Amino acid sequence: MGRLRRYLGLPAAERRLFHRALAAVVRVRVRLWLLPFAVIRRQIDHESAPRSAPRQLWTPEQIARAVRRAGRCVPRASCLVLALAARELCAEAGHPTRVHVGVRPGGKFAAHAWLECAGRVLLGGEDADDYAPLLTLGERQT
Repeated sequence: MGRLRRYLGLPAAERRLFHRALAAVVRVRVRLWLLPFAVIRRQIDHESAPRSAPRQLWTPEQIARAVRRAGRCVPRASCLVLALAARELCAEAGHPTRVHVGVRPGGKFAAHAWLECAGRVLLGGEDADDYAPLLTLGERQT
């Protein structure tokens, strides 16, 4: 009941953003289940091309917050799923971003993904320093 009450207490604009974020998280989760990563990477590179007229609908922080909330509603919404979903919404709003994928050096294998916008980590930043970057997606944006 608490989640429903919080949801209903959101302003209409935030609810709309939450719906967009939920759809993006589900879409990315399904893509990662069904498509080879090489195909997903090509899609990201294509979508990272600069847009002529960005639509600054939401701030990157608002998008990150909505994606974190939406991720709690989607099974197996990993850090990679959340980072890619937020990157998609940020690109739509005209905010250039990069998704970093890194591995933890030494010991047991562990991987992590985080989203960066304008030099700041928006999602996954709490653990990013523990990982060595291995791959960056969306590098065409500056």
